[in-house]
Amino acid sequence: MDAAMRGVHRLRGTMASDPKSTHPGKAGRWIRRRAADAMEPAMRSFYAADPRRAPSLERDLGLNWRSAHGATYRAAWIADTQEVYSVRHSGNTEEAEVRVLARLAPEVLERALAGWRRIGELGEPGSYEWLVERLRGAIRDAAPAF
Repeated sequence: MDAAMRGVHRLRGTMASDPKSTHPGKAGRWIRRRAADAMEPAMRSFYAADPRRAPSLERDLGLNWRSAHGATYRAAWIADTQEVYSVRHSGNTEEAEVRVLARLAPEVLERALAGWRRIGELGEPGSYEWLVERLRGAIRDAAPAF
């Protein structure tokens, strides 16, 4: 498995509490239900909008991104569409917000988000803006020069 695909997994199957659901790979890698099953309308609509999303492998990019204003987000990368998306956490599943932040090839994603775990897992205010800016920078860098 190449470095760009490390941490990629299907978000389907049984819950992690089922011993049959563990991934044979590294510790902390689980096969679990798709996020849409728990997030209801916003996630279901997101996956339904592009039929490549639902069956695709996903790479989790962290659950604790925090904006400067205090909102928290989950981020992930979808292999088949090469989309990085975020989901704003909320106490109400009706208000969950899903946003595609970028479309990046796996090797570009790796370079753009080098060190993301150090930033994202702390849940510090402004970490979400760091994520968004790094993705925007990768898009700018990948754009053809005229």
